[in-house]
Amino acid sequence: MGALCDPVVLEADMTRVVTRAIASFKAWHKEEGRGEDEKELRLTLLAMWPDASTQPKVSAHVSLLPSLPSPPINCEFRGCPRTNALAKSSSWVSSRAPLEALMKAGPNVNEFLMVGGKGEILEGSQTNFYAVKGGVVQTAGEGVLEGTVRRLLLEVCEREGVEVELRPPDVSEVEEWEGCMISSTSRLLLPVDNLYSPKEGEVSTAEHKVRSFKNDDNALAVKLARMVLEEVQSHSTPVDVEAYLSKPPL
Repeated sequence: MGALCDPVVLEADMTRVVTRAIASFKAWHKEEGRGEDEKELRLTLLAMWPDASTQPKVSAHVSLLPSLPSPPINCEFRGCPRTNALAKSSSWVSSRAPLEALMKAGPNVNEFLMVGGKGEILEGSQTNFYAVKGGVVQTAGEGVLEGTVRRLLLEVCEREGVEVELRPPDVSEVEEWEGCMISSTSRLLLPVDNLYSPKEGEVSTAEHKVRSFKNDDNALAVKLARMVLEEVQSHSTPVDVEAYLSKPPL
């Protein structure tokens, strides 16, 4: 386990494993004639140390990253906040399934936002959520899973002098918002174009639309999305995949 606790050793091990995994994935796709070389990839890393007598091991799984959704980005208000927001549990996957079914039956809805009993919006089913009100970014400070992209956004806001209020956006103030956003590792930061508020158990329709936002180049949400993308790129570690392509590992 000692090696996994050493950042320098762990980074080198992860880079080696990730590079070989990507090289194998690309080589396999080339052999299969799938032509996916230019698409982005999703990496899942697993660090394991079963017991003190076992050598620590880092494994990587590679798959194609789904393309970012194209505007308009639509979200809807739903209930059912998580009981344990700090854990990605299998029970939550089951609990959200009925709400996801309703969402998918709606007008190209990308995410549903969980609204508490007092109208507070904590997060989305798979995303963090932010509202922009009076030039201030509002997002829940606790009771949510604090994702990596959320952390990067807060860093960007601090660097750029954008005020952040760590409190859940209030659905009753939706008419006062200049914009809103969702974030996740697969979506990065996405400005939301339309918000819907269907009744419980109903599918969103055009009559349930409560807000639309003008996400032009001057919108703060759009500027922040662009800066978060740049921040992700600056935090990235280059890997030499080509060095492994001529002889991919088994």
